[in-house]
Amino acid sequence: MSVNTSDKSNTRQAIFDAAIKVFREKGFQKTRVSDIVSAAGVAQGTFYLYFPSKDEIARQICKGFMVKFQGLLDADSDLFEASSKEELESKIKSIIKGALEVFARDSEAAEIVLREGIGHGGLFKELYEDLIVQFIRLLATRLENSRGRGMIEASDPETAAVFIVGLVERSFFFFMLVLKELDVEKIASDMTDFILNGLSIRK
Repeated sequence: MSVNTSDKSNTRQAIFDAAIKVFREKGFQKTRVSDIVSAAGVAQGTFYLYFPSKDEIARQICKGFMVKFQGLLDADSDLFEASSKEELESKIKSIIKGALEVFARDSEAAEIVLREGIGHGGLFKELYEDLIVQFIRLLATRLENSRGRGMIEASDPETAAVFIVGLVERSFFFFMLVLKELDVEKIASDMTDFILNGLSIRK
C-alpha cells in the first residue's frame, strides 16, 4: 500500500469516526458537515472528497451492521437444525452472542442506529427500518428452511424472527446503553433459555 493510499484511508476513517462522535453528541438531524470536519480536524472541502453528504455516512454505518449480521447467518445455513436439545441451544446461543458482539464491538455506532432509528424521523429511521427488516427476513428464511428438519417448529417464521430480533436489539439497548453493563455470555444464555422455554414452569 502506498503512503498516499494509506493517508487517504486514514483521512476517510478519521472523518467517519468524527461523524459518529458528533452524531452521538448532537443528533444526526442537528449535525452539520462543518461540525464533522471540525471534530476530524480537516478542511470542509476534504470531507467531500470522501463523502457526498452526511447522509452517506449514515448509510455506511447501517450497511456495516447489515454485512456483519448477514455474515453471522451465512456462517450456519442450518442454524435451527439439530439432533439434540443441547446442540440446538448451542447454535441459538452462538448466533445471539454473535449479534450482541456485533453491536458491542461498535457500540457508539450502534447507539446512533438504535436511538436515531426509533426516536427520530428522517433518513436514519428509514435506514434503521431497512436494516431490521432485512435481518428479520434472513432469520425467517432460516426458520422456514428448518421446518420438519430440526427440533423446533415455527408456525409463522417471520413473526418468530421478529420476536428474536426484538429481544436481541432491545436487550443490547437496555443493558449496554441504559445500564452500561453488558455481560454478553450471560445475556446470550438467558435469552436462549427464554426463546426455547419462555416463561413456562419446568417440572
